[in-house]
Formats: sequence, C-alpha cells, structure tokens
Amino acid sequence: MEIKETFLSYDDEFEGNLFTLKCDFGRVDFGKKHNKVYPLYIFVEPTHRRNKIATKMIEYLSKKYVLDWDGRFTSEGRLFFKHYIKTHERIN
Repeated sequence: MEIKETFLSYDDEFEGNLFTLKCDFGRVDFGKKHNKVYPLYIFVEPTHRRNKIATKMIEYLSKKYVLDWDGRFTSEGRLFFKHYIKTHERIN
C-alpha cells in the first residue's frame, strides 16, 4: 500500500500546518505543530473497512511523528482508537 503525505495549508485557528495522508482507499487529515501531529479526520472507503487501512496510515504517522489525540471521536472513531491503543504502545 502506497501512502503519500501532502501539505494542505496553514490554519490560523489551529495555529499549525494541515496535511493529508492518502492511500488507495482512504485518508487521514492531520495538523502538525510544535513537533506533534494531531489526527483530525480518518476516512476509509466503506467497502475496504476492517482491512487495517486506517491502522497502517496511523502507524505510518506514529513512526514519523509524536501523535497527540484530542479525544473528539465519532462512535466508530472511538472504537478504532480504543482498539489501536490496546494493540500499539506508541500512543501519546
């Protein structure tokens, strides 16, 4: 799975840079400031969910950056996050 990181813009409200991480079937939008990355939005096409695509994208980010989660999740996002925390030790 090829993953591509792209700069989107500087966001005054966030006070940091916004990026997107894309692969064939999904994306993660995230903000970056003060050497930390804040996942803001994770999307995987419905027909490709439960295939570890979101996990692989978050793992890609966690190998490159320190992740910081703000705790605002959809119900599906909270389930993903709880599972990710249980199975990965590199959550900050």
